[in-house]
Amino acid sequence: ERLGSKVIDQDEPDIGAAFLKFSVVTKELSALMKTLMQNINNIVMFPVDTMLKSELRGVKGNERPWAAKDYEAKFIKIEKEKKAQAKEAGMVRTEIDAAVVADEMEKERRIYQLQTCE
Repeated sequence: ERLGSKVIDQDEPDIGAAFLKFSVVTKELSALMKTLMQNINNIVMFPVDTMLKSELRGVKGNERPWAAKDYEAKFIKIEKEKKAQAKEAGMVRTEIDAAVVADEMEKERRIYQLQTCE
């Protein structure tokens, strides 16, 4: 707006008028954008936020999902099997490599990830 006024004073009325119109359009667009953002917050974000908070309150009572228990039980079972196989082969293993168990646990891992995301 100031730039438009200065250009009008310096004998360039057409360019000054263009700058003044541009400043008006910019102000109107910013006001519309502010209104749009407030409406999005009121119509979409607030209800979604409220719903998620109420959903999470219900989850707090559930200490661990069933998929986590299944995953842990399957992991312990496979770990014991691998240790027994190593013992039969004459090796002493105190820990089992995660890569050895990963292929056999793929289904349980995916179910656990899906339930955790839900």
